[in-house]
Amino acid sequence: NGKVTMKEINHAIDMLELDADQQDKFFAALEKMGLEIAVEEDAMEEDIPGIDGANVVSVEEAFAKPELVKGKALVIGAGRSGVELGVWLKEKGVDISLVEAQAEAGVGNAAAKVGEVKGPFFEDNNWIMLRKMAEVSKPDSVKVSQIYIADKGESGNHLADSLLNVLKTNKKADFAALAAQYSQDQTATQGGDMGWFREVDAFAGMGKEFTDACFSAKKNAYVKVASNYGLHIIKVTDMTKAVKKSKIAQLVMPVTPSSKTFSAAYNKLNQVVAANQETESFVKAAREAGYTVQYAPVIRKTDYTIGNVASMRQAVRFVHNNKVGDVSTIFENSNNQYMVVAIESANDGEYRSFESVQSQLARELINKQKAAAIISGLKDAADVKTIAAKNGMRNDTIDLLSFSARRIAGLGDEPALLAAVLSAPMNEVSKPVAGNNGVYVFTVFSDVNGTASFDETTEKLAMTANDSYRVMYQAMQAVRDAADVEDSRIRFY
Repeated sequence: NGKVTMKEINHAIDMLELDADQQDKFFAALEKMGLEIAVEEDAMEEDIPGIDGANVVSVEEAFAKPELVKGKALVIGAGRSGVELGVWLKEKGVDISLVEAQAEAGVGNAAAKVGEVKGPFFEDNNWIMLRKMAEVSKPDSVKVSQIYIADKGESGNHLADSLLNVLKTNKKADFAALAAQYSQDQTATQGGDMGWFREVDAFAGMGKEFTDACFSAKKNAYVKVASNYGLHIIKVTDMTKAVKKSKIAQLVMPVTPSSKTFSAAYNKLNQVVAANQETESFVKAAREAGYTVQYAPVIRKTDYTIGNVASMRQAVRFVHNNKVGDVSTIFENSNNQYMVVAIESANDGEYRSFESVQSQLARELINKQKAAAIISGLKDAADVKTIAAKNGMRNDTIDLLSFSARRIAGLGDEPALLAAVLSAPMNEVSKPVAGNNGVYVFTVFSDVNGTASFDETTEKLAMTANDSYRVMYQAMQAVRDAADVEDSRIRFY
């Protein structure tokens, strides 16, 4: 009936929790299960006794083609998508078991001692060793405003130093106004506000120097720092409570196959291709031979990647220059990966087929059903803490929400919750709100009005900066649309 609780899930599906090192126990459990098929987030590449490429499908495939999963099935990784798929297949009569590996004690674990070493271990074609170098206490997330200067040269540094001097010596200096006037990116329209972000996200996007500055700076202090993209004057406007973090040193040694290994792999795959020149027979033969078969629902003419395999432009060209049912030759990219493409279907260029979006729609519908089931089963109470205790929910406090927030710290992209919070009356328990990542009940206990007065000059500068950015892109796009030019580059490169 669509009303499934976590308690019912645990009764409906066998759950086996394993420590990451207990392989013998894992394999023995698989033998007892008498499995016919295994399912995981991405089709597995490593061999497991009784399970190989011929009887392994990905979660996406299972949602799109449930007929592939029959009899007894194992879902590897009982995370969110694993549980959703398990419940869905259980309702279709499949005997489902979920396997979840427990977190392994290692050098990144808070319990590990400084100096402790893990490894070497083999993962993703690399031999890896880890060592815990230190423990530090830093905020989990920070909220930062910036003035961004693209030029790292002499003139850029001169401008950055001048702005930093104004901010440090003039107590009346308005950071938001200066950002609106001088910052050279889209944050200028928000007075330089970059929003909340975590240390790992900053490191991946902006680099080590920028990340270290943001997570070591004092609140409301001004700091000049360089990033992957230019210079920044940053101001940390808020931060979460400091938490313990581990500093890990990592030694990685890639395992590179020899030319003999590559040649053998190529010849083996080529035999499968030569004997199966139609999509249906090729997919079946590839699975039986133990190859990973992945579905790529949408491949655009401008793509350079197919699925999660990068640098496959030649394969993209094949898809758009051939017909449904055709099977390609073997393509190889700069990462020494081989790929064969079989064209299963094509749309009219205007709308995607139902089959191509079925798995995405299924997950969205399942999430809505789960949210409705959770909401209908919630036990009411006079305050949020009691509601959390009665229903096994997590209770937390979130500070400084505003209409300009892109994401909610710790929760992610939750526009429905943000809108509900900002329009709710004070000191009242809200109705349940179905979000993207959960169901929320909240109480607003503090409402702070901004103290900044309206500044016409600053607003004009912000609008001008925003419009300049849009004009550069939209004007060129308008010219392209008006010219009615057909893009045929896919035929040549």
